[in-house]
Amino acid sequence: MTDLVTGAGGFAGRALVEHLVELGRDVVAWARFPDEGLEGLLGADRVHAFDLVEPGVLERELAELAPKRVFHLAAIASPRDAARAPDAARAVNVEVTRRLVRGAPAGSRFLLASTAAVYAPKATPIEETDPLDPRGAYACSKAEAERAVLAERQRGVHVLVARAFNHSGPGQSGDYALPSFARRLARAAVDGGEIPVGDLDVVRDFMHVRDTVRAYATIADRAESGAIVNVCSGVGVTMRRLFEGLARRLAPDAVQRAVVDPALVSPDQPRSVVGCPKRLEILPFAPEFDLEELLDGVAGDCCAKPR
Repeated sequence: MTDLVTGAGGFAGRALVEHLVELGRDVVAWARFPDEGLEGLLGADRVHAFDLVEPGVLERELAELAPKRVFHLAAIASPRDAARAPDAARAVNVEVTRRLVRGAPAGSRFLLASTAAVYAPKATPIEETDPLDPRGAYACSKAEAERAVLAERQRGVHVLVARAFNHSGPGQSGDYALPSFARRLARAAVDGGEIPVGDLDVVRDFMHVRDTVRAYATIADRAESGAIVNVCSGVGVTMRRLFEGLARRLAPDAVQRAVVDPALVSPDQPRSVVGCPKRLEILPFAPEFDLEELLDGVAGDCCAKPR
């Protein structure tokens, strides 16, 4: 009854390993690099660091392990990184996914952590049946990975696609919105300078990473084979509200010093990306962390790190 987690050294991967261990699962954690935060994966029965792109290694390890459930989180997950190296993004996000699902034992449950970035923009909450229109190397590679996974359903693997909307929390890279806000605010609290921001009036759907990985485990346990499920709260919040919430915690007088930096504004970004959580709710599932707890965690993590 082994659970395999790929991408276990990443932000969500680490949280998922921790959650599965708490559930009493036998967990095998795969990560790319030996120093990829593996010391934090305590509780996993086995931690293995290797490059999934390397020919033959993935297939050999998978055949030996024969996991009951596979949580495939390994990916080039930064849209900026994928845009800089689209071939590498496709190699990891598509080809590794195809090899992994084809090697999964018949009867196993295989969950692909995908993204809401595959959807076409929509002003109202996005449902799983809504049209797709992936833009950029990252979103296109994840849409192709979804197709590769769903095609394996005919082989007897119980395949599942979890389309995650925004998630954050302690431990997330400063490349992402909320930790980036927190770093800039913490700096501004010391030096009193301006705080560069992007478009704060766009609306996004955020969950705490611990709720996101709880949702992954729930989907893997309870959703029907072939299911596509949004992992979202269904609640839209402006980036301004998030920025101001972090400012209250880190630099209460800094809101007036926020200055829009054109380099941080993407002209083609959707005005609203909010998910419809109905499929997730009927499993059933409900988030345990509210927005204030999310902001507490991000702010506290920033204060705990040297700047």
